[in-house]
Amino acid sequence: MPQRDLRQALLDDLEQIEDNAALYHAGRNSAYQTVAIQLRNLLLGGERGLLLRVLPGATMHLLRPPQITEPDGPKVVTALYFDPRGSVRLGGVPGGAQLNLDFTEQVVAVGEWLDQWIYTPEVTLRGLIGATANEEVAHTEGEIAAAIEAANTMKFSGRRVQGRQLHAMAIVALGDYVVLRTRIMLAGK
Repeated sequence: MPQRDLRQALLDDLEQIEDNAALYHAGRNSAYQTVAIQLRNLLLGGERGLLLRVLPGATMHLLRPPQITEPDGPKVVTALYFDPRGSVRLGGVPGGAQLNLDFTEQVVAVGEWLDQWIYTPEVTLRGLIGATANEEVAHTEGEIAAAIEAANTMKFSGRRVQGRQLHAMAIVALGDYVVLRTRIMLAGK
């Protein structure tokens, strides 16, 4: 039986992420769904994930550590701990709000990278990708996954951000990073 060209399959998946991330950035809110499915194909399943099958020693940069600060002045009560590990741009962004993730220079194995949290300590990259691809996009569950519900507590309003959801912004930001990092690793840099 002929062998599948896994490197070409990886390149095809990267193109799917790029194309759909571009659509999302241009304003097509539903385009994050394909990004989530492709991220699942590339990253989840341990050594069965396509990225590790093609690049067994693949590494990713750690997300910026959370910026926890105590405010000066009057006591502030916070109902939700929120640190998007980067910045959320609400205005002046073509297509609507976007999440820009910040990374450190430190690289770790893909499995360790997936165990980091993304916008609250309860939501790991692995959990967000899996919940979005398996439960939301595939519509296989009757309830909203905890990883998505944690993001849905953040509501954005206004004409330029209407229809944007934090978990979708996070998926697309992760897709943008994974494509860039994978292309660099494939080029041997």
